[in-house]
Amino acid sequence: MRAVWIGMAGLVLCSTLAALGRGSDGEAAGAAQPGQGPPAVLPAPPARVRVLAGHATLISDRGAALLTRRSPAVEVARPCFLHVAPGGRAEVRRSGEVSLRVEGPAELEWDPPRAAGAGGVWRLLQATGVDVEVRRGEERLELPSAGWGLRAGGGAFHLATLARGGVSLTHHAGAPLAAAPLAGFVLPPRPERSIEPGAQELLPALERVPVAGRPGP
Repeated sequence: MRAVWIGMAGLVLCSTLAALGRGSDGEAAGAAQPGQGPPAVLPAPPARVRVLAGHATLISDRGAALLTRRSPAVEVARPCFLHVAPGGRAEVRRSGEVSLRVEGPAELEWDPPRAAGAGGVWRLLQATGVDVEVRRGEERLELPSAGWGLRAGGGAFHLATLARGGVSLTHHAGAPLAAAPLAGFVLPPRPERSIEPGAQELLPALERVPVAGRPGP
């Protein structure tokens, strides 16, 4: 019997030490989780392109596709260029994050974000009008024809490039928009602007910084 009790005591002691060890390891695992990598990065949803009126041409490293109102929506997860014909309308959307409705004639190109919610970069080369709605993350819009860049952290706004130069912007709702000159352009008197909801702003066309050895415009 004595041997049995000694054996049982040993089992109890081993069980107690094992439990303590598990508790200690569990706390450490909760902090750093040894043996496991960093949290998985979710990929960004693809851009879904569809034509609402007229026709448009979508160009990527896989070639060009002519899209019409009858064409099914196209999903792309790579940099693209979209040309919308005069009188045409197209929508580019990343589900749950951002959407742009573009009125032609328009030229738009974009780089997708590296991860969900990370925000992408859009370059609006020309557009009769664009309605932008940002739902998640921060999106960057570059307006190289005028020399301005925008950061939108949420909200809805409308913008259009003007024939005489510059950009007309109407901020409907959401967080303030941050506007600043792009690199390579001469700084205006108000280089950085915060555009509040309800405001209308005219961003004047900026001059490019002269390049050494080249005559100015």
